[in-house]
Amino acid sequence: MPKRKATPTLTEDTLKRIKSKDPNLVSPPSNGTRKISASLLLSPSPSTCSASDFSAIEFEENLKKVVLVPTELYSMESYMFMGFTESRAKDLWERYTSDPYYEDDCLLEFAVEWLTHNPDNAMDESDNWFDAMQAIGIEETLQGAIMNIEFQNLRLTQDLLSWIVETIQLNYDALESMDWTIEKRLNADEESASVPVLRGGEGSPDEPKVPENYTVLYKSLLMSRTKECFDSEGNINLIFALSDPRSDFSSTRTALYFTPQQWVADKYARYALHRAKIPEVRTLELHVPNEHFDKLTRWNLDYCDQWRQLIWYSRRGLQYPNEWRKDYSRQELIVGPIASNHNKHFNKMTSWEGVKEGHVFKSPDGEVSIQYVWMKERSLDLLNEDVKGKFFLRQTFPDFKIIKKPWLDAPTGEKS
Repeated sequence: MPKRKATPTLTEDTLKRIKSKDPNLVSPPSNGTRKISASLLLSPSPSTCSASDFSAIEFEENLKKVVLVPTELYSMESYMFMGFTESRAKDLWERYTSDPYYEDDCLLEFAVEWLTHNPDNAMDESDNWFDAMQAIGIEETLQGAIMNIEFQNLRLTQDLLSWIVETIQLNYDALESMDWTIEKRLNADEESASVPVLRGGEGSPDEPKVPENYTVLYKSLLMSRTKECFDSEGNINLIFALSDPRSDFSSTRTALYFTPQQWVADKYARYALHRAKIPEVRTLELHVPNEHFDKLTRWNLDYCDQWRQLIWYSRRGLQYPNEWRKDYSRQELIVGPIASNHNKHFNKMTSWEGVKEGHVFKSPDGEVSIQYVWMKERSLDLLNEDVKGKFFLRQTFPDFKIIKKPWLDAPTGEKS
């Protein structure tokens, strides 16, 4: 038996509004699902470019799709929407509804917990990722999206289960906020229909001008994470954007990672676009005064032995060597290349000398990716202070537009 009373994915009011706009945009329910036009869920792309031209093309293709949506939020069909096969979804639903430990609305948490203890996984190129996904019960379309050759270097920065967990989180977030998303879209359509079309670029959103002696930094995140970064007054708290330990430059502590290269943030976002049914991805943009960096003790690294050692010890969760541990512990900011490959890949190495230039994350044309990493609470506090009034949340797809009230960019916020 279901754990809670029926919770429709779309309210009757929203369904009435959709049918009033165009009855062909939504189908009647059938076997626990209904078809919805993706155009209701994704903002149309303008003629201007997106985060990348290719991303804009991909996004326009998604607009033409029909999405099969569960009629009930807490249902077996929701597990299928997340990315599981029908048989695995049925198995998870039966386990979930018979487990007294989980609360009524813990559908996602139950799946994540089950995945966390799943023995089937893949870490690097020597593992068979397809076999592992079949054993886990991942549907074929998602299997292909995860294994897209274009994102191979990015894929290898995490193990398979981490990508699956992130993807089902993406899909569940989209499902949970779907009624809010459609209502917001319908409101926007009605508002635009009542406003005269302006020519020559008039009426387009103002792009923030980067002041002189400022550095622009980017970070792409799931909408469910970025919404936590803003309070009701619009202040930012970047503690909610921290990365867990055993990352590139931190063995045992959380750290804050941003990149000055938009293509790096875009790469992460586009991989999410390929994997998610509805890409709820946002990009945080910071305009940081250069004097901020002068306040911090920092390392500036390129590909060198110091970087190779730092990657090897950090990704393995090991204590740093005595020769440079004290100096490392003083650093509040580290700037250097991003590493590819998952932690388990580095665990197989017998020493840091196994880290090669091929482990540097690069663009297709060979540009080295760079990251800025804040290591200490003081440096994070200074950053929060120094970017006041100079931070922006962007809707990554389709047009990289700025969200004017980021604290309302969530179904839990006040609907505007």
